[in-house]
Amino acid sequence: MHIRCSLFIRQHGGSQMFKEFKSLGEGIVNFFLFITLELVWVIFISLSLRALLIPVYSSGIGESLVAGFKTEPYHLILFLLKFACIEELEFRAFPMLIVFASFKFFPYLEKEKDRVIFLALLISSAIFGYMHGDYTNILMQGVSGIFFFVFFLKSGGYSGKILVPLIATTLLHFSMNLTLVVTA
Repeated sequence: MHIRCSLFIRQHGGSQMFKEFKSLGEGIVNFFLFITLELVWVIFISLSLRALLIPVYSSGIGESLVAGFKTEPYHLILFLLKFACIEELEFRAFPMLIVFASFKFFPYLEKEKDRVIFLALLISSAIFGYMHGDYTNILMQGVSGIFFFVFFLKSGGYSGKILVPLIATTLLHFSMNLTLVVTA
């Protein structure tokens, strides 16, 4: 696994893979690109799992959100924004804070910055997926977690910034959730 991870990072340019957006315009374009990729991925995996007759775990929250949107859209928007922010704190900001704190306590890890961040990305995304249901959700929401984590890094998280990437990724996550609720 270590060798494969190393080869992947070397082949994809290491820190170039997570390079930050050059301008606000590039960030906005990528924001919509990430939403589009996210929607395509969720639809593809959802249909694929159903075609293979694998039950996709649902807590029933989606149905109640759709019903809530029709009766009280303002409360639903606040609900989605709050949970997007909480999830981004838990699964993107805190892991990156831990990564950068580890560089302070273990300076030799900074030479392996790309690998450490890549490992944090994989672990955090797998947990993010599992927390949304069961093992089938690791594939669906786990890959969504990877999209969110990469967007976090490209919004400034790679260089150690937390607030701006947190806000940007929270807005991306909120937009994705709102799009899924409105189109359900």
